[in-house]
Amino acid sequence: MTGFEPTQEQMAAIDCLGSCVITACPGSGKTAVVSAKVRKVLPDLPKYRGVIAISYTNKASSELKKRCSQDATDVKRSFFGTIDAFCISEIVAPFLPHYFDGQVIVADIVRLSTLDEKLREIYDSGLKTPEDFIHSAVLILRSGKIVLESVGRLSSEILTSSLACRSYIRARYSHVYIDEYQDSGAEQHRLFILLKELGLVATAVGDVKQSIYAFAGRDSEFLKKLCRLDSDFTKFELTQNHRSHPSIVNYSNRLLDPQSNLLPSEINRVYRKTVIGGPEEISEWIDAIIPKVIEKFTIKNLSSIGILVRGNATAEGLLETMKTKVKFSSDSSLESSKLDTSRRFASILRMRFDPQSTVQSLISETPIPGGITEKKLLRHTLLKCRTVHGNALISAMSEAINIVTGIPPSPESLAELSAVLANPSQIAALTPPRDDEVQLMTLHKSKGLEFDVVIHLDLHDWVIPRRIVVEGDYNEHFDNWEQCLNLHYVGVTRARIACFLITSTRRINGSGQSKQGNPSQFFSLPGLENLYKNLKKTK
Repeated sequence: MTGFEPTQEQMAAIDCLGSCVITACPGSGKTAVVSAKVRKVLPDLPKYRGVIAISYTNKASSELKKRCSQDATDVKRSFFGTIDAFCISEIVAPFLPHYFDGQVIVADIVRLSTLDEKLREIYDSGLKTPEDFIHSAVLILRSGKIVLESVGRLSSEILTSSLACRSYIRARYSHVYIDEYQDSGAEQHRLFILLKELGLVATAVGDVKQSIYAFAGRDSEFLKKLCRLDSDFTKFELTQNHRSHPSIVNYSNRLLDPQSNLLPSEINRVYRKTVIGGPEEISEWIDAIIPKVIEKFTIKNLSSIGILVRGNATAEGLLETMKTKVKFSSDSSLESSKLDTSRRFASILRMRFDPQSTVQSLISETPIPGGITEKKLLRHTLLKCRTVHGNALISAMSEAINIVTGIPPSPESLAELSAVLANPSQIAALTPPRDDEVQLMTLHKSKGLEFDVVIHLDLHDWVIPRRIVVEGDYNEHFDNWEQCLNLHYVGVTRARIACFLITSTRRINGSGQSKQGNPSQFFSLPGLENLYKNLKKTK
């Protein structure tokens, strides 16, 4: 691959022809390794076959497909996308109609929370046996709905029970690759194993240390299962962080292992800072330090600086008080909507407002019923979405949804779209950062990203790690120490050149009250001595 010279441990993973599990630390080049593995098998596949490449986000999927397509490589009939998109387009949509004597089914994908009481009772009645589950799914489908949270299990049940589905998957795909496996849920893991049992060569990639979504029912235990000695997956480790300065690598590794070996580093690029005061003083300090950071580290664009926070409350405070231009990376109301159509609207608007995004990339991420005619019509409609305004834009976006789903948008989703188009802050949430804007986001949102410089806030006792109160017990109790430490680790390892770890003498609690700010317990972990520089306490 152009510009990629694999290390010995990377090459070992690339050369493996069988099913394997790859544990990859931050900056270890996992995307380069996976794309090299894909490119290695594609030439031997006939035109009508391909591979399944599952990524956590559409953006990551687009990047992986781009790398796999380098040097005009034909990806053939491969699938690049999220697990939900794969399940819906390759299993549920084509094979669930078999339960309706082959008739075409038109349905909207909805979240569980939107079901009315009757449909919720039907859904709950299907949680016992596989037969009950399929029966309830069919009943809900008769009302024109598919529950998003059930898509994974529904796909597994269809794959298990449908000979036609198994034959199709086996004939169409030769390999399956799933990234960010530490954030897999039980149903994704089950589907992955089923695909392997069908004969597909299976590769899982992840890092237990970056597991940060336990609150959403995603557990690193499934990655750990694949890594066990009794697993029939060959295990490979990518242990070298090629992205971050050695001092950042040393600090991040010692967060999780106080005995980890240190890389040679003559200077420290990890800085700790205690700001005297609270949120306003933190904003003043950031405004003052950014020009110095730009000069010291020769930063070309403000967008190469990332401010990472625990939650939205801290971000909103910074937006109100900082003088430096800041882009807050948050989801618009369309992206967090309960309506599938509204979330599709958000994808179209992101394509419209991002000059780096292409119509083809959006089409590649979107399962489209029909054939070449429908794809041509969708391309024409999406191109129109990039140029028209007002009611013409709403009309074009509605037409695109109709092509993809077979049904026009609901009045509710159209109302949500109109509200977003009329709200400049909502539009801003859908636009990419400009070069003259510092990027501000939550630590969870930063997963998979990287910055020249990271300014990591909220490093207070009670915040990171999150503490809880146990009535009558005055000892320290933590909500989930390991998840909080992983989240901190993710934040530190987003930095390439330098990382600033910030605490302050005042903090705002969850009730909006000003409290004394004490440093995070993570500052006192063993093994971190002499791996950072203390900056002078100032306002």
